[in-house]
Amino acid sequence: MSDKVNKKTFVVPLRAEWYNIEVIEGECPADRKVSVDGIEIPKRERKTDSAGNEMFTIVTVKSGDLKCSLFLNPETGVIELKVNDILLSAYKKNYYKQYSCWVTSISGVSNRIVLDKSVMDVWVNKLFVKSDSFFIDNGNYVEFLINSVPIKIISVLLARGPDDPTKVLTQTLYINGTLADPPGPIVD
Repeated sequence: MSDKVNKKTFVVPLRAEWYNIEVIEGECPADRKVSVDGIEIPKRERKTDSAGNEMFTIVTVKSGDLKCSLFLNPETGVIELKVNDILLSAYKKNYYKQYSCWVTSISGVSNRIVLDKSVMDVWVNKLFVKSDSFFIDNGNYVEFLINSVPIKIISVLLARGPDDPTKVLTQTLYINGTLADPPGPIVD
């Protein structure tokens, strides 16, 4: 009998929130444990289809439900996750088209800042933040406070390069007037 336990963690962003899904494989598929943010999903709340895919739903109050499906990739033999019927990697790619995210320290406190690019709404540590929006040439910016520290996110449309006429929307974060790191995934 083997004591080897396979453990895999998936991070799933949803609007200004993110969920840590942890999957622990036991000796056999029936021993699988699934938890979301440290809370185990009971086996009775997970459905298994004839192919062995295991489905469950993350119910959220503000952002809609996430329909998740765990499956064994036949080519790699690794457990993978689908969210709302698409692979997690494709789901995250779509997410980062709509949202920019920063993880930064302000006044000694770690903050996760999420910007909805379509409406310029801002969340800090999962909480909606009141902000002021302004238009500028080729874009706009939002201003808000975190612990009395002024924050500005500038969103502008820039040409990709001298030989490429297409444009790309970029976001830049300033903390108390100082340029911060570029946006990136909250966790990958």
